[in-house]
Amino acid sequence: MDTYQGFNQVPISLHKYLYCRGNPVNWIDPSGDIPILSNFFYGNRVHQLIYDHFLGSSLGATRVADQAVSAIIGVPYTPFLTAGRPDLVQYPDGIDPGEVFEVKPVGSFIEGQVQLQWYLTMLNALDPQRRKWTAGSNATYTPPPLLSLQIGVFAVVSPPIRGVILYQVEDLRITVAVLSAYFAAQIADDIGQAILINTLAPVF
Repeated sequence: MDTYQGFNQVPISLHKYLYCRGNPVNWIDPSGDIPILSNFFYGNRVHQLIYDHFLGSSLGATRVADQAVSAIIGVPYTPFLTAGRPDLVQYPDGIDPGEVFEVKPVGSFIEGQVQLQWYLTMLNALDPQRRKWTAGSNATYTPPPLLSLQIGVFAVVSPPIRGVILYQVEDLRITVAVLSAYFAAQIADDIGQAILINTLAPVF
């Protein structure tokens, strides 16, 4: 049974056995108290907005997004070896190495690093032109710090950290509902205390 009491303004929160408002595909509830939007639900939208921004801010550099390693370096497609798809790639230019970025939700930095290192290993080992490839840097690309996903929902996005760009989806509607319920409960408690004090206080 849910230990969280819920609040009257959101009746579905009062159900003692309902997980994530009955919508576990779009919501998660790691605390067991308050459901929050799943990064997974908005992940594709966040990725697409970052892809579009990356490609649109190239300033003449050759960039691709969500392309297989085989297509990036022009070698045959081989499952596992060249099938991986780095999120963002800026091609080498002169003496500057190519840079690769991976986009991940907060809490997945290690997974992003593992994927990124695998892509870099494949690119550096299999590139027929023997170009150098490295983890993306903040100097090459910085994503927008905030991405609007829909009314009241946005993603906070970090600059690249060793090539990994992290994001966290936030839903202001949930924050407002929780704060409203908290303050309503606090006001009700204060009123109750005031009535109790008035009842018990001696009359002069």
